[in-house]
This record gives sequence, C-alpha cells and structure tokens, in this order.
Amino acid sequence: MNDKPTHRRHNRWHNYSERCIYHITIVVSDCVPILGRLEAPGDERSENVRMQLTPLGKDVADCIRAIPFYGSKRGLDLQILAQQVMDTHLHFVLYVRQPMEKETLGDIIRGLKTGCNKALRKALESPSDRIGALHLTSQRILEQHALFEEDYDETILRKRGQLRRMIDYVHLNPYRKWVKIHNKGWFIPLRGIEIAGRLYDAIGNVMLLGLRRKEVHVRSAFSQEERRAYMNDCVKKARANYALVSPFISQYEKAVKDVCLKEGHSVIQLVDNGFSDFTTCQGELFEYCMRGQVLLLVPNELPHIDRKPTISRRECVMLNERAEEIVRNGD
Repeated sequence: MNDKPTHRRHNRWHNYSERCIYHITIVVSDCVPILGRLEAPGDERSENVRMQLTPLGKDVADCIRAIPFYGSKRGLDLQILAQQVMDTHLHFVLYVRQPMEKETLGDIIRGLKTGCNKALRKALESPSDRIGALHLTSQRILEQHALFEEDYDETILRKRGQLRRMIDYVHLNPYRKWVKIHNKGWFIPLRGIEIAGRLYDAIGNVMLLGLRRKEVHVRSAFSQEERRAYMNDCVKKARANYALVSPFISQYEKAVKDVCLKEGHSVIQLVDNGFSDFTTCQGELFEYCMRGQVLLLVPNELPHIDRKPTISRRECVMLNERAEEIVRNGD
C-alpha cells in the first residue's frame, strides 16, 4: 500500500527557533517499507495492532529517543512526548522547551536524519536481516545512503486539546493503518461521483447517499430560541435515520454533528479542499468513518491545496448552497 503523504510547505510566518510543540512526520525514501511490518496478533483491537520493527527500524527509534540527549550537548532543551516508527515513515511529537538561539527545527531534523543515515550504512554493510527480507529498489537508499526523503512535515501546536490528539494519533498509527488496509473502500478517494448533475470526489460510505437527507445550516439571523429549536430538529431527523448534510462550519452546526455522530447517526460533510491520492478520513472522524457513519464530499472543481488557508466566505456560501442542492436531490 502506497501511503506516502504529500509534503507540505513550511509556515513562512512561524519562528522555528521559538518554544513550541510539533508533530513531525518523515517519510522513507521512495516509501520503501524498510523499517517494520504491521502485525495484529490475537484480534484487531487497537491495543493489539503493532509494528514489528526491523533492526534498522529499532535503530531509528533509538535515534528519535536520543534527540534530547544530543540536543542538550548543544544547549537545547528538547523532549520527545510520543513516537512511532512505521514501515514507511515515522511520527514523533517534539517539545522545544526553551527558545533556541542558533538553531531551528530544521537543524534538529537534519541531525536526526544524519544519525539514521549512519544506521542505514551499518545495515547495508551487515547481514540482510537488519533491513528485512525485501527487495530494495530505491536509488536514494542504495546509492546515496539517504534513508529519508529530503523534506519533512510538521504540524504546529496551536489549539487547546490539540496535544492530546497529536499524541493519540502517533500512538494509534499502526491501528489506523491496519483499518485503512482492511477497509480500503472507505478510506481512499472516489472520483467523479455525480449528485444533482454535479461531480464530487468522495471519501467514506457512499451508501449514505441512499438515505433521506436533512440540511444543517444554522443561519446568523436565527434568534437564540430559533437556533435551539432548529438544532433540536436536526438531531431528531438524524434519529429518524436521515443523513445530515452540511459543511458544518459554525460552532452550532459542529455541535449538531458531534451529538449525532456520538449517537451513531450518519453525516455527509462537504469540505473545501480537494482530495489528493493520499487524503483519507482524518482526525476525530476516523473512527466514525470506519463505522460507516461518514461521507466526505468535495466539489470536483476544488483542487487539493497543501496547507490550505482558512475557508473563505465565498467557499462557505458555495458549500452551503451545494448542501441544499444535495438535500433537494435526495427528496
């Protein structure tokens, strides 16, 4: 399975020397599955799915754990809050506890890659079981001794509650990959689905399009009493086996979505960023997608943009209009 993510452009407005927490993702050169093998002994509950690391994968894990030690030698105060080495990539949550005077996040990542490349050269010079029984076809690995792709991806901690989600994502990554492999139909983009005469790309349970539909659009003109009554009506419709359709932009619309998903109901969400070949149902929607409760739709004319900025007013209006259109078509 090729699960290579797109590398995102780093934030030009962020100071990468300041005190901060990052979720880092680094991908193996050419996405070669050289670091481990996914296993699920017993059953497929999240606590039982794990990566069985190759010796090289174990060396990489040791290099991540050593980041605070080598950082302290250069006067840096660093902490690893979570880490996970996968077969084709790695994740870790890095806490830069104090501002760095002469270095940046990029320097730390370069240092990690240097240590991992040393482990790679050792593995290539050793018996083949250090890198697993596989056919290496990557020129970067074999000839340049470069274990990882040149770039890396970072997510900057900005919101309350985000740290817990970062750590959970890292720890549950083997389980999430196992689920994606065994439920491919609900976790890969489907292209060119026609609804009401328009084309959409989709991720999730397309069978939800067979349900009756209810639009969720809490309008700014609603009074507090009208808003409460409208939200209650949306929840009642979901309980009557309607699929709720909306971009779920406002806090009130999100609240309706959260209640209905937790109760086991169905949601069709329109999104403002096109799907790349590697886009999947991410974040808090992952478990609901696995249960078949979620369908994500993006209008075919919206391209995929790395690090897309905040949704624009024009996009909000367009997505709400499309949601209304999709509901009318379902009647």
